[in-house]
Amino acid sequence: MSKDALPITVGYNKIWGGLMLVCAAFILGVALLTGQYFPQAFTGTILLVVSLGYLTQPAFVVTQNEVQVRNLLGMTLRTHPFEKLSQLTVVGGKLEVKGTPVRAPRWLLASGDWERLEALVRG
Repeated sequence: MSKDALPITVGYNKIWGGLMLVCAAFILGVALLTGQYFPQAFTGTILLVVSLGYLTQPAFVVTQNEVQVRNLLGMTLRTHPFEKLSQLTVVGGKLEVKGTPVRAPRWLLASGDWERLEALVRG
């Protein structure tokens, strides 16, 4: 792959998002049936928002000159700038930019997105 393939969006594993969505629906359903709106419905709503983030937002985005680490609301939390793609490496299943690891647990990421990124980094 070449630099023309950029930007690469690495999302979260959809299985985790789906599992959290099912759990949120269960918690909200039980809260509505029992009338326990606090803390059950509150907890279910938070889990619903987190699960939607896992299903729709990327964990990080690799652009032409930086790696953007995103939160579940889609906002950029941290950027790791680089000048050329050779400064990106994959060491032990973790992405590093100029020796600095990008904090994103591999087991939470979508495998297809991660494989595209590894192919780009390994050249």
